[in-house]
Amino acid sequence: HFSFYSLLYLSLCEDKDKDNICLENDDCPNVAGTQIFNGCTSAIDVRADLHQVGSEKIPLSGLLLNIYDKSSGSCASNIGISHENYPQIFLTCPSIIQKYSDNNGYMRIGITPGNYLVIGGDGTNKHLGVSVGNVNPGEAVEKYLQLLIHTNKSIEVRINTTVKQT
Repeated sequence: HFSFYSLLYLSLCEDKDKDNICLENDDCPNVAGTQIFNGCTSAIDVRADLHQVGSEKIPLSGLLLNIYDKSSGSCASNIGISHENYPQIFLTCPSIIQKYSDNNGYMRIGITPGNYLVIGGDGTNKHLGVSVGNVNPGEAVEKYLQLLIHTNKSIEVRINTTVKQT
């Protein structure tokens, strides 16, 4: 239910797509979406952890997450969707949206349906990335990025995917 103050706030905020989500909170300001998807029709949920073998996992807070279109003919697709190409994609291709993970290493990124790639970090050899694949309307796709450091100091990136209908 709405109070007088919430109605006043809604009337004072800019909302280009008329979905009742203020521009500063709307990941898709030109597409009417829902609040659960940050003003979009779908979402990618990313959680990132640093895990040194033998120690507890530590959330990667403040990790820069870029979302790229990876459909046929896109910049990322033309470079090639492979972890070896993530630094070049990060430095060359325009991202659809850019956000930072919170203190728990988590970020919900609202998107429209499409075929996506997530790259986290600064695009150096310390980046994390994962192909999201196709995201359909009403879906929230979960991606788990884990930077695994072995006791011999070798580094491995692990990923996990879950798709939720909402």
